[in-house]
Amino acid sequence: MKSKDREHLRKQDEVYVDFPDKANVMDWEVENISIGGFRMSGSVDGSPGTEMECVLTFPAAGVDIEARARVVWSRDSSPPRLGLKFENLEPGDRLKLAHALYLRRKLKDVA
Repeated sequence: MKSKDREHLRKQDEVYVDFPDKANVMDWEVENISIGGFRMSGSVDGSPGTEMECVLTFPAAGVDIEARARVVWSRDSSPPRLGLKFENLEPGDRLKLAHALYLRRKLKDVA
């Protein structure tokens, strides 16, 4: 899918994601994130349909968001990749996420 066909703008960003209920998630990185979900790569265990609790942290914006995400696709590439869709973002959390993505974009434009 081309970026112009996407429902939500994807942004490669400095964001940390923790999975409190997954002890086997390690050595990975968020490759991009949007208001709808995110893509990550590394040593991640998850097949399509798997739901995970996650905590997103945006250091530059001072924002933490707790959410449930569902794996919508996985690639057994090098490194392995997963695409996750947010399942339960409350309106306030969607607003905080949109603000964090906007602020991070503005900070990068100035730098």
